[in-house]
Formats: sequence, structure tokens, C-alpha cells
Amino acid sequence: TRDASNTDVTNGGTERTFGVVAWRRASKAFGGCMEAKYVLLDVFAEEKYQGNQLAVVLLHQRQSQPPIPDERLLHIAREFNLAETAFITDISPVVEGQATVKARIFTPEYEVPFAGHPSLGLAFTVAEKLLSDERVNEVVLKLPHATIPVTILPQEHHGTALQSVPSIYEMKQAQPEFQAEIPRVSLAALGLDTSVLASSTSDTHPIVSTGLPYLIVQVASKELLDAIQLDTTAVVAFLRSHNLLASATVALTTSLFFYAQDLEDCNLYHARMFCIEQNQLVEDAATGSANGCLLAWLLQSSEPGVLLRKTVSQGEQMGRPSRLFLQGTREKDGYTLLVGGHVIPVGEGILY
Repeated sequence: TRDASNTDVTNGGTERTFGVVAWRRASKAFGGCMEAKYVLLDVFAEEKYQGNQLAVVLLHQRQSQPPIPDERLLHIAREFNLAETAFITDISPVVEGQATVKARIFTPEYEVPFAGHPSLGLAFTVAEKLLSDERVNEVVLKLPHATIPVTILPQEHHGTALQSVPSIYEMKQAQPEFQAEIPRVSLAALGLDTSVLASSTSDTHPIVSTGLPYLIVQVASKELLDAIQLDTTAVVAFLRSHNLLASATVALTTSLFFYAQDLEDCNLYHARMFCIEQNQLVEDAATGSANGCLLAWLLQSSEPGVLLRKTVSQGEQMGRPSRLFLQGTREKDGYTLLVGGHVIPVGEGILY
């Protein structure tokens, strides 16, 4: 039983329903696995039912229990059938406002070493659900690819004013890798002629990764970006011809990230991301990892030490408008890549 403050009042009101103690007490062996609570979130959203959907599953096991098999985690991700499902496997005590969390992220097809909107969703779940009674201003995520710190910021940091969402979650991404250059003319195989592409002095387009690889392509206008229509067969053939299509057990397939600068606001970009999942072409509503790669690419051509602050609109063509806030610099010793946005809770439940 819960009161209006989301407090369990069944046993004297001493336990919050999604607090760490409640989570651990609720977890128990069940059918060879365990019960596990989950939350449903919209990430990079300005209001509910926008942005990129995410399920965060709160796992906890007694030390005497064997690890949950990867196959079962993959089955859970397939059951949700979202772009990604994130699993919290361990939480360390809060120290000076910082919480450290071990987590894993799965698509319905495989585990990924890092992903953008799950990182923000994981941090939100820790700060707002599991540790809501403590003052948490940073969540450090221990992911397979890297350690990703997520800072909780006031809205004023990016000039937003959502009354119902008091904070912005901002992740610091890993150092970018500029992996390859793809000839501009080869994009014709995707049905994109040169009139669609933004004018450029370069005859190639970069592949950039901060954990997941993306081919970054600038389009001439938002209208041309909106009009892009890709075919699964053509995309698979294109990726295969450039050795960019891989088995998830061996490597990561490169995804396609298109962006256009707004004609009226030079600090606003519009973007779309396409990837191959389960042998089908799918579009993503909001891609934090890809936008980190975009930020790295923009910084590469800027002067060292210059602070770039950009806003990216994504997902409009899917009916799930999203807003991402980018901020970064390039110094002699590396890049600072910050990608932030809002996280809005949609629901919660229990897996059996």
C-alpha cells in the first residue's frame, strides 16, 4: 500500500517502494531466476510519450545465488522489445553525493558496451527511485565499454523551463575514435544524390565512435532530412560493401546518422539515426551516443579550447520528438563530450 508520497505504509510507512531496502527485500528466487522491479522511462523527452523509450530492470541477488545468465537478460530485453533495456546489477553506497552503479545494456538482439539514452535512464532510476531519500548529484555508471559519469543539473543550465521535470541529466562520453572515411559518392547506393548532401570541401564522410560507431552525414536542409527514405536491402548492401556490417558476437555494425543545421538558428540541429536490428532497418527516436559522435566531429574542426553548445531535435518523423543538449570542448589532451536531456517516468512494475 502506498500513500501520496509513494511511501509504503503497510508496515508503518518506513520503507519507500523503490528504495534500495525495499528493492532487496522484494527480490527473491522465482522460477530459477527472481522477481525484479522495473521502471519505464521516456528519455530526451519534453513530456510523457515523447523521446526514446527505456526499461530499467532492478536486479539484486544474494551472494549465494548464481549469476543470472546472459540469455535470460536477452529474453527480458526481447520481452520489452524496446531499442534498449538496461539492468542495474549493483549499487555502492553514496559518497559525497556520488553514487556508483554497475549496469548492463541489451538490445533485443545483443548486449551493447555503451548506449546514450540508457545511461541517462539508469542515472535517473538511481537518483529518483532507488536513492531518492539521499542527495545524489552524480551517478557513475560502470559499463562494459567505459565508466560514464552522469551529472544531475538544474534546468537553468541549458535554459529550459519544464515545470514537471526539475533536472537535466548530462553524461560525459568516452574519448572519440575517428575510425574511417567513407567516399561521398558512395552514398548514392543509399539513394542519396549530391543535391541532398550539404556542401562540403571534403569528398568523404567520417565514422566516429564513443563506444558505438556511426557514419556521420550532413544533409543540406531539414526538409531534405525529413524526406530521406532508406531501404533495408540497400542499407545492408552498402554496409557490407564497406565492411561495416558485423555480427554482434564479433563486432558492432555501423549505424547511419544524418543531421542538418537549422536555417534560422545556427546552434540548432535536426537529426535522424538508422540502424540494422534483427536484419531490419529501424529508426531511433533519440540517440545520445550518436549525438556525442556528432559533437566530437563538430569539435574536430573548431579551435582548441572553444566551447560548443548545441541543441539537437530528433524523432519528429517518428512521432516521438526528442531534445538533446550538447556541450563540449577540444583540448590538446582530448575531448570533453557532454550530452544531456530530460528523463520522464511513465510506469513501473515487477517481472516474474
